[in-house]
Amino acid sequence: MGGARLIDTIQLQPEDVLACVGAGGKTSLCWRVWNELRAGRVRSIFTTTTHIMEPILPPDTALYLSIDPDVSVLSRLMQRVTGLVVAGARLDEESTEIKPNPAAPARPFKLAGLPAARADQLIADLPGVTWLVEADGARGRSLKWPAAHEPAIPARATAVVVLASLDAIDQPLDETTAHRPEQMARHLGIDRGDILSAEHVARVMTDPEGGLKNIPHGARAIAVLNQSRGGSLHPSARPVAQAVLASGRYERVIAASLRAEEPVLEVWLP
Repeated sequence: MGGARLIDTIQLQPEDVLACVGAGGKTSLCWRVWNELRAGRVRSIFTTTTHIMEPILPPDTALYLSIDPDVSVLSRLMQRVTGLVVAGARLDEESTEIKPNPAAPARPFKLAGLPAARADQLIADLPGVTWLVEADGARGRSLKWPAAHEPAIPARATAVVVLASLDAIDQPLDETTAHRPEQMARHLGIDRGDILSAEHVARVMTDPEGGLKNIPHGARAIAVLNQSRGGSLHPSARPVAQAVLASGRYERVIAASLRAEEPVLEVWLP
């Protein structure tokens, strides 16, 4: 898969609304897809309905902060820049959570996102734009179990990428590996501290209250299995992918190393 672009692997189309949920690489994926769109001169906006680290923007791009973005301002900005990031506000307190990430360089501040309903209205009011929406937070963990109010996916999303990190396999289920480990343990029927298996990762991704939660009717679902090391495929990638596809809910599974120079490792179809 050397050299494959993420937008081609995901089969992202012009004017798609791609929401990213789960854990283990959402910001890296959104950032890389946004840059691929910019390179192809595709009008695109990267936004969030949760919190993200403030990106270090490349030249000829812009950050627009407003809890109630003005559509006319967005339209004018889109004529002047190759890519736009939109968020609600910059949080004043400097963050201690920032970790070096060459795929998504960031400043030590968080940006608060837009309500999903406001994002939906902007999507409706700005035709001809491809949207990327980070719609879930996981505090840098490898796996995520959503709370009652999560994920905040815009209703107009046409595709949803559900991420999980294969690095969680053979690790204990605790707060360093998973966001909300107690809820995850309860749904998986295991104890906190138990060792996570490939089966557990697949079950998190295919549970209607886990990875599949709140995906809009008619939206395409794509699973991304991320791994920290590039090159060779994680030995559990194929069995996880097969179990995920067996659910019948995902149209494809992508194995990736999102911080590697060539991120796409393998693709599986039903």
